[in-house]
Amino acid sequence: MKKLRYLGLLISLTLVALVSIAFGISIKMVLLLPLAIASGPLFVIDVKSKRLPNAITYPAITSTMAIAIVGAIATKSPTFFTESLVKGISLFLLFLILHLLTQGGVGAGDVKLAMLVGLALGPFHADHLLAIAILSFLLAALNSAIQLMRARATLQSRLPFGPFLITATWIVILLPRLVS
Repeated sequence: MKKLRYLGLLISLTLVALVSIAFGISIKMVLLLPLAIASGPLFVIDVKSKRLPNAITYPAITSTMAIAIVGAIATKSPTFFTESLVKGISLFLLFLILHLLTQGGVGAGDVKLAMLVGLALGPFHADHLLAIAILSFLLAALNSAIQLMRARATLQSRLPFGPFLITATWIVILLPRLVS
């Protein structure tokens, strides 16, 4: 149990460092920090218990919204906040529809995590949201196929989706910045 806590902390610290390297001291970097900090614990907890606790998602969502408001004031651009809000609500609604259609196959925690991801991506192009959604489902499908082939899962098995959403988010956000 302690090792998993340390793994979550290591993931978060690594993401904070990578975000700082990729975006320098900027409003984008600050807006991504709550997501980076929450990503490690959410990843580890979801893998272990198939839950994304409100005790982590709600403060991260609230912090990201507050940073987006401060960013709008600092940049004298109200669109900074509205873009975050629109993207957060858009990804939230997409995952909420999936949650309802799959009767909980996509969990409520995944819906809240999607809101957090969308809010954090306010200043990014809308294509990032689409890329994250597609990549997260591709990663989950690939993992499921591997688990089925290795007989570690059945077609009725439930897998935590949060780690795939978190992984896809950071690949889409960081990879182009760190490779270029």
